[in-house]
Amino acid sequence: MKSITLKSADIHCDACANSIQKTVGKLIGIENIAVDVAAQTVTVDFDSPVTEDQIKETMTDAGFDVIEEDR
Repeated sequence: MKSITLKSADIHCDACANSIQKTVGKLIGIENIAVDVAAQTVTVDFDSPVTEDQIKETMTDAGFDVIEEDR
């Protein structure tokens, strides 16, 4: 399993967190999504067939610009 942590200044509240979990959670291969509203980060555990680029693109399409953090 792979893991990626993304940062987005667009995460402001629990509604944002729920939106990210719902949208990214639809991707095939997502195992776990943890959103930290205070830190404005999203940690995603995933396996194939989903890729890091697809996760980033999905978040961006949902209105959350992402910046990759250290793993």
